Amino acid sequence: MMDLHCHTAASDGQYSPVQLIKLAKKTGITVLAITDHDTVDSLWQGELSAKESCIRFIPGIEINAQGKNVHILGYNINYKSSATQDICAANKQMRRKRAKMIFDYLADKNIYLTWADIEKYAPGGIFARPHFARAMIEQGYISTVSEAFERYLDTEEFRKIKRPRPTAEEAIKMIETMSGIPVLAHPALQKKSNKEIEALIVHLKNTGLAGIECYHSEHSKNDIEKYLAFAHKYDLLITGGSDFHGEKIKPSIKLGTGINNNLNFHDEKLIENLQKFKS
Repeated sequence: MMDLHCHTAASDGQYSPVQLIKLAKKTGITVLAITDHDTVDSLWQGELSAKESCIRFIPGIEINAQGKNVHILGYNINYKSSATQDICAANKQMRRKRAKMIFDYLADKNIYLTWADIEKYAPGGIFARPHFARAMIEQGYISTVSEAFERYLDTEEFRKIKRPRPTAEEAIKMIETMSGIPVLAHPALQKKSNKEIEALIVHLKNTGLAGIECYHSEHSKNDIEKYLAFAHKYDLLITGGSDFHGEKIKPSIKLGTGINNNLNFHDEKLIENLQKFKS
């Protein structure tokens, strides 16, 4: 069992890297990638714990780019390099600027949070929407994470906030600088037409994109078939992952199996392409 898209408490996940690896072992996962947003802080512990648990570990990252759910995954990155550390430090500063904008947006909605309210959920300084959602629950403004997103953090008005982010092309270059393999994450979540998403894939391949996350918890069967066809058409790597954050954050998504076991797949092409990772 493979899961190439997981998050820890170093970004917006629920579990520490050690806890995540223990859960992966219990679940039956044999190949795992940790792909925290804009940080590699979990990878040292994650790799060591995976080795102790006899799980093949692929160090990764997920960089949020401009546009609705345009994220670029990076696989087999050199997370110990100074270049990687510099990129992550810069992205952390961008996230802090975005967080200030979210504070202001929520204050306009009569929701008043402090830095201390979200820092308790983001000890690594990678501030993300789930941290705000959990703080809003604690302060009694809403009852669930999904309610926070539906009412405040994923509305049309919220998406108009010009939060600082790199372009997709810049994100790909960042991952290449990390000596990693750039992959387009969960493309169906962008809600683009077939023509639009294919044009984006072609454009990003020309700037260095190496793969598509065809299998994802929120991809339908038709989505999977469509992105597999694009991957084969444009000779791109095929990857898959649950996008696991933990049951307190994304309760419907299970590690290794996605939603309703929709990641219980066996794809020879994916297994073949996995060997291209240099780990």
